[in-house]
Order: sequence, then structure tokens, then C-alpha cells
Amino acid sequence: SGLYIPTVSLDYDYHLNPKWALGFMGAFEFDQYVVTDNQIERENALILALVGKYNFTRYFAVFAGGGIELEQHDNLGVLRLGLEYAIDVGEHWALVPKFHFDFKESYNTWSLRLNFARKL
Repeated sequence: SGLYIPTVSLDYDYHLNPKWALGFMGAFEFDQYVVTDNQIERENALILALVGKYNFTRYFAVFAGGGIELEQHDNLGVLRLGLEYAIDVGEHWALVPKFHFDFKESYNTWSLRLNFARKL
């Protein structure tokens, strides 16, 4: 069991070289919910994270970093760990399935996302 929260996100990666990148991940949750274990109320949270990314291959990467979950009731620190796989679709586009786990101050979450990427 769990909650399915509709979310819109925007990520940006700056590649230092073919193996390493720095990234920004931002997501906005369109829902109100209560985390029952700790009775924490969340409403339309904004999650911002800075991550370092390591590309094992041209397509497969892992990332880790930290950030904050901003919300009107309480702001929480976030530690994010995840992985992604890029699937080329044309010369400058990719589909990027991502899985990440967020360790938060009072509860943890996991996300499965499908990103559309524009490669410059």
C-alpha cells in the first residue's frame, strides 16, 4: 500500500566530462496527504535537490545528493539516492526512466519517473 502523488518535475544536468555530472532536480507535488506514522501533514510540497551523477555507461547512471522539501506546514531536509537509464530517441532526445529514494527527516519516499530529455 502507499500513496500515488501526481508530480511535475524539472531536472537539469551539467556534464563535467563523459562520466561525471552535476544536477539539479526540482519537483512539485499536486496533492495533500498525511504521513500516518508521524502524523505529518503535507500539501503541495516543492522538493529541490542538488546531486552528483556518475555514468557507468553511456546510458546507465547513479546519482546522490541532498536538498530540501518546502511545504507550508514544515520544511524537511532530503537525502536523495537514485539511478537512471537513458534511451535515445532521435539525435537530441531521450526517454529517461528514473528511480530514486528520498530519506527525509521524518519519513522516506521512493519515486519512479519517466523523464523526457533534450540533449544539447
